[in-house]
Formats: sequence, structure tokens, C-alpha cells
Amino acid sequence: MAQDHNFLDADSYVDYAFADVKSADDIDRDINNDRAKLKDPIPPDLLEIIRAGVLSSPHTKKRVKAWYQEYLLDTALGNAR
Repeated sequence: MAQDHNFLDADSYVDYAFADVKSADDIDRDINNDRAKLKDPIPPDLLEIIRAGVLSSPHTKKRVKAWYQEYLLDTALGNAR
């Protein structure tokens, strides 16, 4: 919903088909080259909805789901990434 975050001005959705895994260095490079912009953090409840969709969406790539499942396991075991 548009009211879920301050930069949204219309109802929106997450297109999990475009989800990908990038290194922090790649993200920094995208920001520095104006291919991405930093925004305010999203509310925790909205983040949980988005995170749940990563695994439940039939459109999320298998490699993205595999990475996210490994991330969740590492986090549960207390391993830092």
C-alpha cells in the first residue's frame, strides 16, 4: 500500500521474478554509479511480508530461494554474513 513507506505514492507490489542476489560491493557500485538510490528503511512489519514472499512466490528464482534459505539457516545458527 502507498502508506506503507514514505517514498511510495501509489499501491505497489514486489515482483519476485526480478529478485536477485548481489554482493555489498555490487550494491555500493550501483549506488555510486546512480543505478540505485538509498531510501529510508521500511517498517519491520512490511519487511516481514516481503521476506515471506521470497520463499512463497512461485516467481522467485530457485537460486534466490536457495540463497535465502541458507541465509536464514546461517542467521538461526548465529553465523554472521
